[in-house]
Amino acid sequence: MHNKISYQHYLIACVLFVLPIVIANVYYIDDLGRAIDGYTGWGRDGRPMADVIMIALNLGKTLTDLAPLPLLISAALLAWCFYRYQQKFIGGAGLAAFIVPLSFLGNPFFVEVLSYRFDSLTIVSGVAFCFLSVTIGDYRVVKRNLLATAAMVAAIASYQVMLNLLVILVLIELVRQVAEGEMPQNILRSATERLGQLLLSLGSYFFIILPLSLRKQNVVNHPGVASGNVLATLRDNMQHYSDFIRSALFGDATLPIFCILTGAMLLGTLYLSYVYLKARGRGLTQWLVAGYCTCSALITPFCILGMLLLLNNSIAGFARVYIGVSGYLLYFSTLLYFVAKKTGIRLLNLMIVLPLLYTFPFMYAYGNALRQQNILDHDLVQSIKQDTAEYSEREYYIVFNGNRRESAVLHHAAKKYPLINPLVVNYFSNWYFPFRYMQINGLEQRYPQPSLGIADRPIELICASRSLKKTLDYNLYVKQNTLTVDFAKYSCP
Repeated sequence: MHNKISYQHYLIACVLFVLPIVIANVYYIDDLGRAIDGYTGWGRDGRPMADVIMIALNLGKTLTDLAPLPLLISAALLAWCFYRYQQKFIGGAGLAAFIVPLSFLGNPFFVEVLSYRFDSLTIVSGVAFCFLSVTIGDYRVVKRNLLATAAMVAAIASYQVMLNLLVILVLIELVRQVAEGEMPQNILRSATERLGQLLLSLGSYFFIILPLSLRKQNVVNHPGVASGNVLATLRDNMQHYSDFIRSALFGDATLPIFCILTGAMLLGTLYLSYVYLKARGRGLTQWLVAGYCTCSALITPFCILGMLLLLNNSIAGFARVYIGVSGYLLYFSTLLYFVAKKTGIRLLNLMIVLPLLYTFPFMYAYGNALRQQNILDHDLVQSIKQDTAEYSEREYYIVFNGNRRESAVLHHAAKKYPLINPLVVNYFSNWYFPFRYMQINGLEQRYPQPSLGIADRPIELICASRSLKKTLDYNLYVKQNTLTVDFAKYSCP
């Protein structure tokens, strides 16, 4: 790619990346409720900008299913982010210069963000605000700081974990300035401005936006900021997140891989700092800049989790919260590109491609597994609906026992890509959204809320129930106003 890199190049790449989700055409968790009832409600979780974005797209507060439009807009926004980043941070032409921004997509956890028919746009908009904050034009001091701060606030109010990405982008900006040999006074002034923008945006969010929008929830999937024994919470959260990342990626090889990448980053920043000191002298400000640059390689890995560690419980199983991995890979690729450019060792750029060589095929394997499992799940709902046709809708609770049949495509894909297992949701277990899934596929029965205790002991319920039907996939039981679908086909003593 020797011609000038254009926005269209990135748009094609991003559309190819999201294409498997478009083809799969599957409702994903929260989509089930929003497609049926058209509610917003992100503001209750401290994400009012998400409400603003979706209300604007739908021209009103009642949402409708516009898929794949939100995802296509998301692809266009990502392409804009990468194009602006390439212009502002990389420059030049060639394949390596083109691929560096795309390394953001090398994060397999980001796939869950794109799986949502509604939330894909709200979260990707947050990503766009992050990139906007560090690529704003050269305005006067007051204007550029206000615009950058406003973009940061919008990013955090779209999805709080964007703070992790913001910090990494600020660190990348510092590395770029060192690589380009800017005056140390200018670098320190820029770093001070960025720190002020981050602090002001956090203050605006926590003391103005959050009190106006947040509705306190005492649920584990919407945790608040940790209190009490904070050190114990940090330790427990770190353990939960690291366990999930390890199991979802490369098993025991995951930690060594991240250590090798981080070690390479540290060596890269040391090299850039050495070249900078050699070119700019060894005064106090030069040493400060070199020290900040080197430390950025050690700070970036912590930003993979960042603020997630400060919550009162972990939400490790939600792949969408690992936006920091995208920032980490972007830092790594950008740094490597600068080092390759400085040293003339172009082969270093081959390492930039490695995360994409994993994630692009993963994306297509995931899309096919998602679609094939949805076919089986849809047929399963129709079977349950037929077998319970004599029972009135909205009058019976449904309880599940055991695991539903897994698609052979899903089973095979998950052997190579373990993350696929938690990403392809099981809609036949005792939680809320299975009932939304059944509803959207034509079966409406009542949800046994946890407070009722109906689904607490499904085995006891089966043994106290009357057998209705035995099929290849499940046994069906009834007791008063409760239907039990037993995939395990338990035999009572």
